[in-house]
Amino acid sequence: MFGGLLRIRKKRAKYGWIIFLVIGLIAGYQRVLPAQAARDSVNLAFEKKNQACSFEDQTGEICTNGDLCSIGNIDPGITISDYAGIYSPSQKTWYLKHAHSDGWGDIITVRFGSTDTSWMPVMGDWDNNVQDAIGMYQPDQKSWYLKAANNDGWGNVTTVRFGSTDTSWTPVVGDWNGDGTDTIGMYSPSQKTWYLKDANDDGWGNTTTVRFGSTDTSWVPVVGDWDMDHMDTIGMYSPSQKTWYLKDANDDGWSNITTVRFGSTDTSWVPVVGDWNVDDTDTIGFYSPDQKSWYLKDANNDGWSNVTTIRFGSTDTSWVPAPGKWGAIP
Repeated sequence: MFGGLLRIRKKRAKYGWIIFLVIGLIAGYQRVLPAQAARDSVNLAFEKKNQACSFEDQTGEICTNGDLCSIGNIDPGITISDYAGIYSPSQKTWYLKHAHSDGWGDIITVRFGSTDTSWMPVMGDWDNNVQDAIGMYQPDQKSWYLKAANNDGWGNVTTVRFGSTDTSWTPVVGDWNGDGTDTIGMYSPSQKTWYLKDANDDGWGNTTTVRFGSTDTSWVPVVGDWDMDHMDTIGMYSPSQKTWYLKDANDDGWSNITTVRFGSTDTSWVPVVGDWNVDDTDTIGFYSPDQKSWYLKDANNDGWSNVTTIRFGSTDTSWVPAPGKWGAIP
């Protein structure tokens, strides 16, 4: 197995400006696009329904109620899909893809991490800039190391003290409150309990507790925006049943669940989640190390339809799949 790690991944889909403009005009959402000079970054913030539509482009011009402005200044290099990635602990290296393509093209390489295989890679949009960045969770120190940029070394790192030294606990990441920023959490299988923080800060403040899951340690916690409500919610994957249980609310028990039958009883297969087709909904998938293959579904439905296969990875089972929204290649 993958050192218990791939139980972590959830990356909430973020959104491109074209989708925002269309949905904003139709559904009456408010959009805000803060001006930002950095390449590959557009900050997207959500307000509630039935508000006037407005946004600010990168030149600082304010547009309201559907008026046109120079939205072309928003960097067209921004990607809005989740792509495959993989982390090698022996090399302390991340290989992050920027296309749904086979092989080792379309990749940036980032050197950051530890050769200690108890450390768990995590991915999230830590600063609400639309892109995911990498991080590590160190269980013996109960510490998270969250990078603000996908670059080599230990610069741009925020350290957060939160978690448990119990290595059966799994780090999880999601936008639990819909504010556009991913924050950390933990899942405890012995307690069948999730601890979801609304801020990346030390300690147990800002934590929501949700009781849902199984004491069966083969079950894998997953996280995603299953219903396009701009908030991430929890789920579980049972390999023995080849079944996903996806909750539409972060509440106790087995209500608000969609059941999906898709997968393999091979416990080396690692469940992954992402918005693979840019429809603003996270969907399920798998990484198979022995086949060096990703099987990414475009819908949360039973069976092997709507699956894209990507050949990329390593047969080394210490390597950890790390999908995310990595932005344009520099």
